[in-house]
Amino acid sequence: MRNSGKNNFLLNLSGLLMVVSSLWVYSCNPATEKETGPSEKSISHTDTSITAVPAIAQLPANNKLSISENIEKSDILSSFYGALTLTELTTMLKRNDSFTIFVPNNAAVRNMPAGGFGNLLNPALKNSLLNVLRFHIVKGVYSLSVLSQSATLKTIEGKELQLLVKGNKITLNGASVVLADGQCSNGIIHVIDAVLLPRKPGKLPQE
Repeated sequence: MRNSGKNNFLLNLSGLLMVVSSLWVYSCNPATEKETGPSEKSISHTDTSITAVPAIAQLPANNKLSISENIEKSDILSSFYGALTLTELTTMLKRNDSFTIFVPNNAAVRNMPAGGFGNLLNPALKNSLLNVLRFHIVKGVYSLSVLSQSATLKTIEGKELQLLVKGNKITLNGASVVLADGQCSNGIIHVIDAVLLPRKPGKLPQE
């Protein structure tokens, strides 16, 4: 089942990276922005008013396990975990550090346009997969209550996610948070309903 989830993610992700799709979510690319550390200083606040925290269900998680271990054990996140295992990110997400990760659920992966699996296995596209995965990770721990007061989050990929709160809904670059605040030993997991991309389809991210 894990291999099937991995293949499904890679099959669909390669197609999404190579063609223009309706699920493209574009991110700003502030080239001159200074790197920030693992603290809540890396977020921008919309204003000084307090926005109500959206009523979003909590993701069940074991706070004694790492982010990587909790994602691995989740049946609804198996496709994304399969892609993580192709990189060193599974090791990074086990470290005694602080991260927030926005994980597309399996339904989000299934809704991606199909493409050629062989394309993503091309060594020239290895950095593209890594950059897409890194675009889902933020240094520091950001709970739903913090997200609801934020305008942007800088990912470890280097670019920002744009946040919008409207009623009981919070979105990042258009992807909605559907489960929140999965507490882990080294951070927090939020589940989203779409895969985030750091660049326009057709312009593959490079390191």
